[in-house]
Amino acid sequence: MREPMSDNWELVRQGLFYLYKAKDNSYICTAYIERPTHPMIVVRTAFIRDLNLITGPLSTHRWCPKFGKDDRDGWRIYLRFGGHFCQDILDRNETIDQYCPDWQEQLAQMCMDFRKEKIYKIAMNPEYFFIDEEKNLKTFGFFNSFHYLEQPVMMELVMPTFTQEEIRFIRPRIQQDRFDFKPLEEFIYHNSMWPDNILAEIYKKCT
Repeated sequence: MREPMSDNWELVRQGLFYLYKAKDNSYICTAYIERPTHPMIVVRTAFIRDLNLITGPLSTHRWCPKFGKDDRDGWRIYLRFGGHFCQDILDRNETIDQYCPDWQEQLAQMCMDFRKEKIYKIAMNPEYFFIDEEKNLKTFGFFNSFHYLEQPVMMELVMPTFTQEEIRFIRPRIQQDRFDFKPLEEFIYHNSMWPDNILAEIYKKCT
């Protein structure tokens, strides 16, 4: 698959997708790229799920990034950025409060909205969040997010999208190649990389 033009984009990190940021800080691009660890069927399925969720009903929420465009041939999604990645802020030993004073309240509201939308969002670590130019907390990476009504999920195409820690949690609980995301959500919220384990506190308030 093609990658964004190297003179205009810089690679931020890579996992299931390659995350690029425009050098003028205006947009980010999630580029889903086939490779031995992530076969075409897995990558394509993850791309379609991510695109459909971020451009569907979730797009009305404050925390959903402004959609730029998609490249379905190149499996890329472009989102308005103009801000700072939460993971980068933490890696610099800075506090997110410096960039967004009410980020904890925004994160709590986001989690409440997931409940209202009946969506399990699994990618909940700071690397999937950023603060935009208007001090709004945004999240991306809906590649393995599922609606409550889709439970239990057939795991064959989804398993490569999880971290090794998540896979260790999931494997003993799979039944007939299917898995319900409810216990995984609780695991994610109680084992996140956010400061002061804030997601665990939010989970208590949401349940």
